Amino acid sequence: MQVKNLSDRRFGLWIIIGLIAALYFLTLIRNHTESDDGLWYMYVVSYCDITYQFNPHNLFYCIINYLFYNFWRFCGYPGSSEITMEFLNVIAGACVLLGVYFFTVKLKFPRILILFCLATTAFSYAFWKYSVDCEAYIFPIIFILLAFHRFTQIQKSPLVFKNHVLLGIFNAMAILMHLQHILLVFVVLFGYGYIFISAKNKNDIKSYKFLVCILLYLIVCLSLVLFAYVLVAIFVKGFSKYSDILKWSMMYVNIGNWGWEISAIPETVAAFSRAFVGGHFIYAIPWVKSLLLRMFPEYLLREEIYLVSHFSILQSLILSLLFFAFLGTLIYVTLYLIKCKSLKLLRNYFYDQGQFLFLLIFCVYIAVYTLFAMALRPVGTRFFCSINTFRCYVIQHANNSGNR
Repeated sequence: MQVKNLSDRRFGLWIIIGLIAALYFLTLIRNHTESDDGLWYMYVVSYCDITYQFNPHNLFYCIINYLFYNFWRFCGYPGSSEITMEFLNVIAGACVLLGVYFFTVKLKFPRILILFCLATTAFSYAFWKYSVDCEAYIFPIIFILLAFHRFTQIQKSPLVFKNHVLLGIFNAMAILMHLQHILLVFVVLFGYGYIFISAKNKNDIKSYKFLVCILLYLIVCLSLVLFAYVLVAIFVKGFSKYSDILKWSMMYVNIGNWGWEISAIPETVAAFSRAFVGGHFIYAIPWVKSLLLRMFPEYLLREEIYLVSHFSILQSLILSLLFFAFLGTLIYVTLYLIKCKSLKLLRNYFYDQGQFLFLLIFCVYIAVYTLFAMALRPVGTRFFCSINTFRCYVIQHANNSGNR
């Protein structure tokens, strides 16, 4: 009976993921805006040779799409790389949702809130937008989820070397997919520190052995990243001098618009909120578009309207209804959490060290990535794409504690 229930549950999961992927395929982006990098990635993959496929900002993204695109060209596909790149991103998005499911099951979430985590991830604006566009922000989340899953094993068995090696590999792959995820190293180190400090029996975690495990993680992660960059720089880019390799690998760090300004705070709040609840589908409904254009200057909404200008009215209405249903659910859960007593919530977490560890890690993850987004101007929804997944976990952890 249990086997049958498990089989039925997994069948239901595949149906849900399949329906979400089908919805993504129906809303593939056709109107790419100049503010995103998708147009450049499409051009590079479609028309440039292999030496241009390695961007230091996301080393492996273009080359993966280049190989996939040329495989289909070999099979007779006559079009550009747009469809193949978006297809890969939809598949990556579906893999992330599977990861969300299995990770929430691992953390023993109730079934209804597992579905809530899936929905709030799948239908958040940033996750949808970058799952159906030619962008590099979805692929790394797969490896971030694998890294956090590996951390659950480290929490149970802190001195098993294999777990630390795998954590280093997953972290390195996230970095190679997008350099932004070098920030994950700081989150992991924080988690290591908390595991050691909160250990009930310090004899179970000998200081020197645990330090060796942390060093092993760092060596594996950073050496893989360094090896990949050096290999590409020498054998693909043709650099021979250390200074040239360093200049190429740090290209986007040098040209980035860095700076802390007071205006970064409202920009971050707006980008953080829009990444979670975009609601852009309503821009494709003619009377809504006309109303908005009368209320606001046209240049403020130009890219948002252009993004969904190819949607039919039926598509827009259905997606808008889903958006408002999602927004209503989010408001309901938020009001429910307000009823929970904060002191009781914290007390229950401290009694359950495993749950509190991951609440803490997710909060640190959100804080570190948010501070980074505030420092790199302009602040955009792209920096908060991976945060949406883990914000759902924070909500659910709070829900669990309030129910105890």
